[in-house]
Amino acid sequence: MSVLTHLWLHWRLVVMSRYLLRISSVALLLIATIASTVFGFYVLHGFQSEHRLLNVEAVGADAFLLLLAVRMQRNEQRRFLNGDMRFLVVASVMALAVLAAYSSILTAPFVYDDYSHISDMSQSNWHALTAFGRVAHRLFFRPLGFLVYRLNYFWAGADPWRWHVISLAIQFLNSCVVYALCVELGLTSAGIVGAVSLFALNAISAETVAWIDASFDLIATLFTLAALLCMCRYAASARRRWLAVSLALGALALLVKESAFALPLLSLCLLAFCPKQNRLRLCRGCAWISTLCAALFLYRWVALGGIGGYVSAGTPEVARFNAVRAAHALLAREYAVLLYPVNWSLPFQPALRVALLTILPGLMLLGWMARIHWRLLAGGIGLTLAAAIPVEHLLLLGTSLSGSRLLYLPAVGWAVLWGVSISALPHARWRFGALAWMIALQVLILEHNLSAWKSVLDVARSVCTDFALNIGSLRGPIQVFGLPQTRTGVVFLANGFPECVELNSGVPHERIQVVRGDWRSPQAGFLWREETMRVEAIALGESAR
Repeated sequence: MSVLTHLWLHWRLVVMSRYLLRISSVALLLIATIASTVFGFYVLHGFQSEHRLLNVEAVGADAFLLLLAVRMQRNEQRRFLNGDMRFLVVASVMALAVLAAYSSILTAPFVYDDYSHISDMSQSNWHALTAFGRVAHRLFFRPLGFLVYRLNYFWAGADPWRWHVISLAIQFLNSCVVYALCVELGLTSAGIVGAVSLFALNAISAETVAWIDASFDLIATLFTLAALLCMCRYAASARRRWLAVSLALGALALLVKESAFALPLLSLCLLAFCPKQNRLRLCRGCAWISTLCAALFLYRWVALGGIGGYVSAGTPEVARFNAVRAAHALLAREYAVLLYPVNWSLPFQPALRVALLTILPGLMLLGWMARIHWRLLAGGIGLTLAAAIPVEHLLLLGTSLSGSRLLYLPAVGWAVLWGVSISALPHARWRFGALAWMIALQVLILEHNLSAWKSVLDVARSVCTDFALNIGSLRGPIQVFGLPQTRTGVVFLANGFPECVELNSGVPHERIQVVRGDWRSPQAGFLWREETMRVEAIALGESAR
């Protein structure tokens, strides 16, 4: 076969591939248009089926990711390893942004497990907190997490304002580490600003930052990101002290919360951003971090007497693997919630409705204009998926976003993906427009989500205070049942209710017994009444449902 024939066949293949890519792009735009139309109808008129809404959101999110993949390029983008920004300026702006965005929750009271943990901290001793041996409750092994909790208690005590200040401080520190990590990964200046802004103001973080007891996620993410940053430094410099520091930080993260067991996969995803000459050292670092995770997992197994975690029907939920559920959680629901991090159980303000209508059209325009290098696209998607694997069995979240703290670590990968997408836009004015739109959108949704936390936490404290007044003249133990787990996606009363009553009134929590499930009592008790939003006395023998 002649050289001309080879050239002709190669040209035909190139033309055909470009033709197919254009068809694919148009098809994805058509799918996104349909999904955007249905989503807009739900925004304006409400939705009847939560499952359908989440599926529409998932279709839109997957269409955006596929469009990025179809439009990606093979040529390496120009990257600035050190950026052209001053860290102190960026840190100052981030601090002000975090404070302004979350200022509404600074005056919010404790809620749910906050009360029981604060009560435990006031009565615990150092031996109980630093015991790294066998755990009696067989649920979680988080010795370092509770140790940090104890240290925080020394300063914050029973003052919710101080606890919220600690959460905001850790959110700011996490944003700083995301900045440093993005610089190390080689993102451009626009990409760094986009990634850090999205992470710092991400509406998915409302539960993690507003709920004091979710500080375990904040702290574990801080150590995890710091470990990844040191791993990048080791790969670039070949200095073993960076590897040692990375392993030490990884061990701390693993002893704070189980989500850090994603570290080996997260480290592996860094290969997408790593120069070719540094990849062997990064692989060596991945092997070391994997060995560390395996050793600590074995130690955790011994301490818990099993795999631990939440139990359903007598079996740990994490052990009940289902391939269909895992695929749906990781490939559909995760991206649906990250793309639309809005609490649907609250009424929408007009500005928010308009903003929500722009999400999918804006993203598809971004996906069409951005020409991301394939390795950067794979790295951003990989970081998002890898961080979610340890909690995939809990990721089928609803429209109220209850449990969204599970996506706090995956939100880092999502932010990096946004950063590389904005970096890939061809003109500075487009990058500026995308940044402004993204920040405005996240601020509106975050304010909407935080409003639920502020109002529900105030209601929970009011319920505890009123209940204490109602039982002031009673003697002996008091039984309470029917307490709801959540309200508008916010943890409410089912946990920590006795300690809530004690902290807000002085009534000893030992007198109050919370009864779960259906129950008929031969004596007087108290029942949650949704219509009055109060815990009220019930007659003798009345059935509770």
